[in-house]
Amino acid sequence: IVKTQFIAVGTKIVSVMRVLVKKSRSSFKSLFSGAKSRSEIVATFLALLELMRSGRVEVRDTEEEYNPEIRLIRNKKEREETP
Repeated sequence: IVKTQFIAVGTKIVSVMRVLVKKSRSSFKSLFSGAKSRSEIVATFLALLELMRSGRVEVRDTEEEYNPEIRLIRNKKEREETP
């Protein structure tokens, strides 16, 4: 029998925020690089969507194909300055 590990989206939100607080920016792919299971990948993606919806991060296209930059929005002013 195969066991599936449950990964809480809230836990991944905290994890993504920790990375972004330290570095302010991160590549999309690097947020998933340590994932050990499909469940962890899905939870990380849902966490990223929730952070985008709430306005705490923004996603910007980069020169590297399929690897956008994820940037932390620290305050309302930063959000307003974003083109």
